[in-house]
Amino acid sequence: MEDEATVRLLARIILQRAGYTVVDAASPADAEVLWASMAPVDLLLTDVVMPGRTGPDLFRRLSAGRPDLPVLFMSGIADWDLFDRAGVAHPAAFLEKPFSAAALLAQVRQVLDRRGAQEV
Repeated sequence: MEDEATVRLLARIILQRAGYTVVDAASPADAEVLWASMAPVDLLLTDVVMPGRTGPDLFRRLSAGRPDLPVLFMSGIADWDLFDRAGVAHPAAFLEKPFSAAALLAQVRQVLDRRGAQEV
């Protein structure tokens, strides 16, 4: 979930070229509509600061029904108070913007691998 169209497009292209299936949303409201109508996803990638609702709040809402949902937060502004206000622990997985394709892919792989290790 990324509200900035160019960043969302860039992330989608990078991830798709690496073989990932990507469903993107332009707003937290769009993300919630998509979430309700699709099969479980392997990872939520979301910006921290967005209009209307923060990434930590979106994660809290989506993970309420799925506490094991892996998340990778990204932001050019690391406002840790947003996590506290949303009742979300400070993220173990955080990608600072601007990011390179290699950094995005490495972080996504790390979060997915960590999830896989927890399931074993």
